[in-house]
Amino acid sequence: MMEPLRPMNLGEILDRTLQIYRSRFLVFFGIASVPALALMAIGLSDNRWFPQSQNPAADQKGQEILWSFFRSLLHYHFAAFVGLLIFPVFVKIASGATLDQATSMRAALQFALSRWRTFLWIAFLKITAQLLIPEAITVGAIMLVAIIEYATGAFDDKGDVILVGLVLFSPILGGVALFAWISSCLSLAIPVAALEPFNGWRALTRSWKLTRDARLRIMAAWFAVSIFGVGLAIGFHMLLRWITVILFFHGKYARLSGQPLYQFVDYLLSASLSVLTGPLYPIAITLFYYDQRIRREGFDIEWMMQRAGLEVPAPPQPEAQPLGVLQQSPQPPPAPSEGSV
Repeated sequence: MMEPLRPMNLGEILDRTLQIYRSRFLVFFGIASVPALALMAIGLSDNRWFPQSQNPAADQKGQEILWSFFRSLLHYHFAAFVGLLIFPVFVKIASGATLDQATSMRAALQFALSRWRTFLWIAFLKITAQLLIPEAITVGAIMLVAIIEYATGAFDDKGDVILVGLVLFSPILGGVALFAWISSCLSLAIPVAALEPFNGWRALTRSWKLTRDARLRIMAAWFAVSIFGVGLAIGFHMLLRWITVILFFHGKYARLSGQPLYQFVDYLLSASLSVLTGPLYPIAITLFYYDQRIRREGFDIEWMMQRAGLEVPAPPQPEAQPLGVLQQSPQPPPAPSEGSV
């Protein structure tokens, strides 16, 4: 039974997110498995083609760290792009659950494939605006701060190492804040494109307008889901490391090399966590979309009228003039003649 559409606060949206997730768990699990398994296969292939050195030479440690960072950043951007491509499918399922409409996984996938050009373009725009631009600004700010500190001799004073580190770290915090703000502004672009006739720039523009009074709540929801996912990942990876140490360093498998098995289990664990937590944010964003439409446009009344079979009144149109008749502006009344009372 669908809950009545009404404005909700952040706690109610998160609670409703969990309800929808539980009610259609198998559907969301199946959708999230597709990109998770694909990313897992890419990660395992990448490690096989470009293995990391276990004990790099002293003159190669810097190159190894830089290469590892670049690979991690590339994987993160690719995973974010794939997540945005599957995002419309989550939106269609969550929208059907919100409006009490049956939407199968197959129908949602067919819908996303039928408009793949639109969602591909929106994903490219969001990656550029949310990730690439804040990252470029952050890197530029770090380089500028480093140049200023080097020119002023701040690196020469060993007593100010902590202060120098904090100053260099501040652009990173600013970049994260910029990323969170831009992401909140454009967060409703995919729901708009999936549920309304808006494409590309128009979807981003409408998202910017719809989120004006909800950006802090959207950022809070994103942080809540992220912290939940990161907490699970840290806990399970610590458990995995503990089991690996017991089996391959102190147990009966101590003579065997556990590195290949550990990498496989590590990727499998990451993929499983992605499958479990991946649908949460798209469901919450879909609820934010309807919440903002209710607050700003009275969508709840419009939806009640549609379900009751009533027509939503269209905005009044100007009266049509007969063809061939020129529109004339009204003439002012004649001025009174002299001597008239």
